[in-house]
Amino acid sequence: MFKLIASLLALGAATSSALAGEADFYGKWQIREVVMGPWHDPSHPLADDDSGPRIGQIVEISRGKMSGPNLLGCAPVEFRVDPVPYLGMFEGGLSVEDNNKPSSDEVATARRHAEALGFTAEPVEALTHSCSEIALFRASATTLVFGLDYRIFTLEKQ
Repeated sequence: MFKLIASLLALGAATSSALAGEADFYGKWQIREVVMGPWHDPSHPLADDDSGPRIGQIVEISRGKMSGPNLLGCAPVEFRVDPVPYLGMFEGGLSVEDNNKPSSDEVATARRHAEALGFTAEPVEALTHSCSEIALFRASATTLVFGLDYRIFTLEKQ
């Protein structure tokens, strides 16, 4: 009986931790910067750069809802928080050199690019949601980043 109770308490603690991680992403976030991702091939320029008008827009995350620019906003939504190594961020996009060729040391390359974006610890908390394939990565308590096309968007907590 004691083992059953201990197991249930451990399961409850794990569930609470997962929900607390999701809640850490809640709030209003403003898009403050957009830069090209390291996976962008400069020899193939983008036909359309629509990132400028997105700077200053607000993304709001709350339980079961994300509102903001059409690329992020949706409801109802299911969130999930997962730990992601630098190498797995942006669908592996940090593991390429600027010339878009795989590096001989992908882990070191991914670390270098992640640190340049402000990440200081691995794994990184990633918030994914059921409306799109976009993952929001926590760089700090006040900074999130996500990738879209060849760009990395930085959001600042309001």
